[in-house]
Amino acid sequence: MSEIFQTATPRERRGFTRAALAVLSILAVLIPIPIGGVLPGLTGMPATGVLGVVGSVAVASVILRKRGSTWSAVGLRRPRSILLTIPFAIGMSIAARIVLVPFVIAVYLLLHSTPNNSLFEPIRGNVGVLVLWLSISWTTAAFGEEMIFRGFVMNTIADLFRRPVLRWASAVMITSVIFGAFHIYQGWAGVILTTIVGLFMTMVYFLARRNLWASILTHGIFDTTGFLLIFANVDKMILNK
Repeated sequence: MSEIFQTATPRERRGFTRAALAVLSILAVLIPIPIGGVLPGLTGMPATGVLGVVGSVAVASVILRKRGSTWSAVGLRRPRSILLTIPFAIGMSIAARIVLVPFVIAVYLLLHSTPNNSLFEPIRGNVGVLVLWLSISWTTAAFGEEMIFRGFVMNTIADLFRRPVLRWASAVMITSVIFGAFHIYQGWAGVILTTIVGLFMTMVYFLARRNLWASILTHGIFDTTGFLLIFANVDKMILNK
């Protein structure tokens, strides 16, 4: 590797350096998430999992500041119209549920399994646990995951490429796969379907002209409806379990 670096042109060296720094920065931001994922098992308190995402956002904030950038630059800025963004997010969350149906069927036929949602079983019929998970979802998933994945990771990867189509196509695919992989606790079916959800949230991000508020609200509403379905046991009725 050192020989390749030494024989490379100055431009290639700069490219290698930029890529290495990008990978290191992404790793630094993502590492706190699985650490936070272990905490609920150690403490017996699901809420402690929030700390991992909070740590990731904090690290990302420091890195953005070091780059001379801000969260606003990657999409966390006031939408042009709040009144239009809310119904847009509601519509997109409904669309996401509809779009996901054929993929759920395809994954079931392929893997003979559905996402493992055992982590959320305590929600069923329990208002207190439902409220707890909704609060965790809106902080870690809606705000945290969108800021980290669609905001920081995707834009960091995109900055490595020069051609617009290549940069965003690569960034979208890589980010969505990483996003899906971080949901491995739901099994392979969950990883695949979450990757699809990640692609959908990215579409929302771009439809809103790279505004994170649209994907944050869509993500939050999408997860909220999912938890309500579990709370009311509708998911089991649909799957005939």
